[in-house]
Amino acid sequence: MSRAEMAAFLVRAFDPGGSVPDAGTFTDIENGVWYQPAAERLLDLGISQGCAVNPLRYCPANPVRRDEMASFLIRSLALGG
Repeated sequence: MSRAEMAAFLVRAFDPGGSVPDAGTFTDIENGVWYQPAAERLLDLGISQGCAVNPLRYCPANPVRRDEMASFLIRSLALGG
């Protein structure tokens, strides 16, 4: 699963009615691509800080490693309670 797909999955599963933050935070995500709102929302919720800083990047095509998946899920599950 790519980081783009993971972002969309997590937002749909754990924050379906959440607001969509302003676009353009990650330098490697073009405005208007299908996963942009989800990646931005993960940052807004504190679930993901991206994959690199200076410049801030999300690395949407990279596969999600197991340790990343575990961290994403733990943070997402914490939203519910």
